Amino acid sequence: MASGCDSEFEGELAWYSPAFDIIDKLLDAAGDAVIEFLNIPIKIVQFVLQAASKLFAHMNDVCGYLDGYVQLALVEATHENSRYALQELACRQPHEEELQLQRGYGCDGLDNDCDSDKQIDECEEDIFPPEIDAKTAIVQCSSEYYASAAKAELCFHTPGLVTAVDDCKPVRLEFGHTDESCSTDVSITAIAEGCGERANEDTTLLVVQGIKIDGDPPHVECSIGSPKMTGNGAGVFTDLKLSYVAYDTGGKCTDTSELKVTVEILSNEVVETGEEMVSISKPAPGTVPSVFVENDTCTSGSNGKCKISSPKKSRRYVVQVTAIDKAGNANMSECSTIVGNQEVDPSDPLFTIGKLELVGGVENDAVSPLGRTGLPSQSKAGKRQASNP
Repeated sequence: MASGCDSEFEGELAWYSPAFDIIDKLLDAAGDAVIEFLNIPIKIVQFVLQAASKLFAHMNDVCGYLDGYVQLALVEATHENSRYALQELACRQPHEEELQLQRGYGCDGLDNDCDSDKQIDECEEDIFPPEIDAKTAIVQCSSEYYASAAKAELCFHTPGLVTAVDDCKPVRLEFGHTDESCSTDVSITAIAEGCGERANEDTTLLVVQGIKIDGDPPHVECSIGSPKMTGNGAGVFTDLKLSYVAYDTGGKCTDTSELKVTVEILSNEVVETGEEMVSISKPAPGTVPSVFVENDTCTSGSNGKCKISSPKKSRRYVVQVTAIDKAGNANMSECSTIVGNQEVDPSDPLFTIGKLELVGGVENDAVSPLGRTGLPSQSKAGKRQASNP
């Protein structure tokens, strides 16, 4: 089968003949002169150049014919969907881009690399690396803050967020991250698993930059006006004079206006429906809510209405102020007061009697004071929570 001519060679042939014609005319003017140091008549040199000019012109014509035959062969092979013919043409015409695109690459049952042994060595012929699609992951994972680079990376592990395909072999994904204070770069590597002992697997690397990191929990402190209350009887409410501060220690990395603060009031005693134990005021933006509690115990005026009483005959009110930043870092401060003269057993369970949630200093309407309409949660007295999820 004809192999055609290289396009660069054809380009050279195109100017050889005109160049020789110019030289021939120059030599014609020299007449019968002799090149002295070679002792060769110029007429002989002129004759050789004329012969070479005709040869190159003929070669140029032949290349044109061969290219035409190759093009016809390509049309026929394409029309008949003959992959073997296309492959043979592609190996003989490595400069023809159209042929290279049509011949196929790896995992198609054909010998695609034009080697002399004509072996179908698919692993070595697979030249296309895997393709990674992480568009969904980039949108979703870049919009959040994370408590650590490792947790930022876990977002990309979410099934379906990152996919990869290869035209030839199964693909596995590997993830990694850099460690920086306020951001991390997450790397995604798609590896098309090699065949046999193949050392160089086809890989594609994608790096997603600038995922936001904040590893520091907020700072929280709270206090109550007095550690003890005398107890003035059922229905009498006293201001706890609650005070707290909560701010994001990772302020250089996050927006502190997004800090979520939860004020939860708990007690070791619970009064029956019909008599509230706590009242929480809705605070103005940026201020601390006022918390009023019943200044009484179950052994006093509320005795007949108590659902849960303290064995020590004293009531304890505990305020837990929890702050969570945008990265999910949490911290909690606890302050308390006792109604009555006796100490409360620290092991007594505590029950939530009211809760208020604030985001950026503004009340979250989704959570309102619970009063004493049930027992929504239970914790042990003295339990402290400080987490860095």
